[in-house]
Amino acid sequence: MFHKNLGPLISAEEMTRCIHCTRCVRFGQEIAGVMELGMIGRGEHAEIVAFVGKTVDSELSGNMIDLCPVGALTSKPFRYAARTWELVAAQVGVAARLRSAATSSCR
Repeated sequence: MFHKNLGPLISAEEMTRCIHCTRCVRFGQEIAGVMELGMIGRGEHAEIVAFVGKTVDSELSGNMIDLCPVGALTSKPFRYAARTWELVAAQVGVAARLRSAATSSCR
């Protein structure tokens, strides 16, 4: 399987994990309202690909990474560096520290 360029946010390096559930395709069509991904081929030759000459650039494209049940689609900026829930926990920690600093300075 060759490298597929799906855009600036989505990395398709782990597409051998794909179980062809088409969640990413359906999300793009039904929720985001754009047809950026599709399935070609049948049976064992089926593949999830971007349309010819296109990349996944919609505002909601990062959500496709979270929808993938097997981790075939990964985040390019944070690949093997951080998980989504780790980033959220870090932001919550920073916000809590800012809040506690603000309340202690008001006293």
